[in-house]
Amino acid sequence: EFINGSFRTLGINSARVHRIDVRTWLKVCHKQFDIIFADPPYALSWLGDLPDLVLASGAVNEKSLFILEHSKAHDFSTHTAFKEHRKYGNVNFSFFSITPH
Repeated sequence: EFINGSFRTLGINSARVHRIDVRTWLKVCHKQFDIIFADPPYALSWLGDLPDLVLASGAVNEKSLFILEHSKAHDFSTHTAFKEHRKYGNVNFSFFSITPH
């Protein structure tokens, strides 16, 4: 609800929030997105697989950006699609894109 409220405050009408297991969502998604943001549980056993799952799906294109929120325990800087890392307090965000650096 916070994210939807932020969209309303910013006047963004074309954004959608999907609260579903990403593995299920990627199987039923038939649309491409400019930005995909994932905030999985930090202790998720397959969190390290998320960038590959999302970037190999039909939900992204050359201009898409995938943003993954994660703990400091994960370092995605060697991933081939890694673009940038940002840290805000204890929260880490890794940015990925299928376009070359």
